[in-house]
Amino acid sequence: MDIRKLMRIFRPKPKLRPVKVGDAIVGYDDGLPNTINIDKASLRKALTSYGTEDYGFFTELWALGLASIDGDQRVFTRKVHADRSIFVNMGNVGGVSTGGAYVQARSHLVWYSPREATYYWCCVETARATDDLGLYKTVNGSVTRLAGWATDIDPDKGTTLLDLCTKATTIEVWTYDWNVTYDWLPDKRPNEISGSNLRIQVTDSSIAEGLFGYLTWGMRYGQFTSGISYWPNAWNVIDTGILRPPSASPSLKPLAYFEVPVEFFDLPEVDDEGNVNITRQYYGVKLPSEIAYVKRTLPPFLKRKYEILKARGWKDEEIRALMPEAYPYMKVNKLALSYSALIPTDNKGKPKDAVALLRVYESSPSYLHSIERRVQALKEMRGVRRLSREEAIRTALKMDDKLHIHDLVPCTKHELGGKCFKEYREWRIGSVGEKEEFADTDIRKRYVKTAKGW
Repeated sequence: MDIRKLMRIFRPKPKLRPVKVGDAIVGYDDGLPNTINIDKASLRKALTSYGTEDYGFFTELWALGLASIDGDQRVFTRKVHADRSIFVNMGNVGGVSTGGAYVQARSHLVWYSPREATYYWCCVETARATDDLGLYKTVNGSVTRLAGWATDIDPDKGTTLLDLCTKATTIEVWTYDWNVTYDWLPDKRPNEISGSNLRIQVTDSSIAEGLFGYLTWGMRYGQFTSGISYWPNAWNVIDTGILRPPSASPSLKPLAYFEVPVEFFDLPEVDDEGNVNITRQYYGVKLPSEIAYVKRTLPPFLKRKYEILKARGWKDEEIRALMPEAYPYMKVNKLALSYSALIPTDNKGKPKDAVALLRVYESSPSYLHSIERRVQALKEMRGVRRLSREEAIRTALKMDDKLHIHDLVPCTKHELGGKCFKEYREWRIGSVGEKEEFADTDIRKRYVKTAKGW
């Protein structure tokens, strides 16, 4: 009898010891040489702040091979998603409009030719008059502005926190209160920051899924009273972003519904030499306008610049034309409206109809005219027709055959997972062609039951 074989049979088996990263178990060690078994998926989850390989800081996702960056400093997930939220901090530059696609959702990238890409995007556009936050879609390079928030964002007060959120056919933009310059969130998650506000809520069926990401920096233009001003050293910076599940959000409540004409607008771009070229246009809707100037609070260094220029004999008109960042008044549109537009487009990004369906919301700047006066000004524009809520919903379903009734109004008859959700799921898979993995989720079950701002 071989004593050694017998001893091996009765030798106690080593106890598996868990290998942890924080509180998460990522593998086991049985105590024998070279036999530590690590599960890569568990390790990725443990190393990502949000506890799963799909969510977390983009810097972490990039380090773990879950995101990629190209030569133009565009950072995107490697995995395709449908219902996600991308949260970023954007550092603004005084008097400069970003004018570009900084935060993107459901992106189908064409790396060698970004103009041919397809995606939703939002950006801060401080050069606009009381329309400083916009939501766009680009379909095969054709751009459409879907919504705008009637506000004037002061670019000299640090960063703007944006959250671009997609849930089925509902696209949202949130802002957060965070009044620091070029700082991030070392100890806080987005839901722990005060002052979250839903600013834009759009219904659009053009893009069902894609990558999520952002452009880390950009050099852009500023548009003022006369022409377009450009500063070669003007930069807009996004330090990092967070990918997370979409929030179960409240909906915006429309004040009025309108049918309005779709029009063309210039989309200025700046090349590497600082030349402003208007080689592209975007589709959108024209809104009423009454331009005025209201006093704003300048940062100390800009206030001092203004005082020095005035002491040297400069007139306000000269300062406004040559150094608009030091001008103590900002250009506003006293008839500005917060709005979202339903503009269905074909596979080339061209509008299917000559009209758009417009929802108008309340907006807060005190220097605006009353909302009644602003709505009346819109109503009086050529080609505009006011609709009731019921007419608007019927019109929306006729304009876009990809929309289901529960893309507009919530189901109130059945529990989660009931008949309404099954019907909506089958609609998205059969009629829209959405992948089953995106159509059949808990997020969608909740989505069917929630209001969408109609």
